[in-house]
Amino acid sequence: MGFLAKLEFTLRQGLPQEKLVALRQCIQRVHVNQPGKQIDITLHQVPATNLSGTHALNVSIAVSA
Repeated sequence: MGFLAKLEFTLRQGLPQEKLVALRQCIQRVHVNQPGKQIDITLHQVPATNLSGTHALNVSIAVSA
């Protein structure tokens, strides 16, 4: 919970290295599909039973050559 409490400040005010470390802690998995030119990023789910909008998020990024 302490990490989440400081996350916004770190991403807005932190040094580039601090931001990178914080983002790496949020990412669960990265899958690169080179033939399909696609990157799938899976973020960690925040376990919060009192937040109905909390869910896992998978992000796909199309990569152009």
